[in-house]
Amino acid sequence: MIGSEMVGKGDGLITPKEDSLDSDVGDWVYVSYENGVTKRYKIKGIIKANDLFSIISAYVSFDEAEKILNITNKASSIHIRTPKGMEKEYVQKIKELGINEDVLTWQDKAVMVSAFTDSFEKMNDVFKVVGLFIVFITIIIIIYINILNNKRRIGIFRAIGVKKETITFSYLCTSFLYSLSGILLGSMIIIFLFKYLELNPISTMLGPINPVFNTLSYFIAVSSIMISAVIGALLPSLGVNKKNIMDLISGR
Repeated sequence: MIGSEMVGKGDGLITPKEDSLDSDVGDWVYVSYENGVTKRYKIKGIIKANDLFSIISAYVSFDEAEKILNITNKASSIHIRTPKGMEKEYVQKIKELGINEDVLTWQDKAVMVSAFTDSFEKMNDVFKVVGLFIVFITIIIIIYINILNNKRRIGIFRAIGVKKETITFSYLCTSFLYSLSGILLGSMIIIFLFKYLELNPISTMLGPINPVFNTLSYFIAVSSIMISAVIGALLPSLGVNKKNIMDLISGR
């Protein structure tokens, strides 16, 4: 069995088609092993999976590998799944056991995959900042337009003795209401999208991927939106409270 990238049947993402074996099922190829043995094999099948490492590899049976390499019950590598973020701690623990072999984290071993995930994380951070900025500006615009349309009413309220703090508080409540509505609607959309992508993951050359809900990130985002709502409501409402009552009543 052989990966599609190696025989020119893939997209040429890793191995250009002109540098591939240009072979098909039924063709014969020569395989050179690390101990110097070279053997001729017939291609039985071509792997075209959505997995980068599958399509750039060739496969022989376990018995054949042991026979050619003259080994029994040995592994060229051992993969250990660790809790996320604790890779370096486990590497240290393994080295403390006296193992002198190369002990690498998946980021060190699979540089391309690590770069791929880092890109997604950076894009996620950018979207968060842009999203919060849009929320902030949108709330300021909404409250400012609301104030412009109600200048005379605010002036009348001020004239009959309504405190400035009460007016500011009313716009804070309005801002909170808008933000809460947006959070509830956004949460419903996120839940729907996450459920949909869980059932229909996105296919990439590194395999199928789907987003994972992070509770901490969600609460940080919600808190940031509420803070933006407070600032976005305070700025225009404090500005209008500085104006003279007669100017407000006259609409200036």
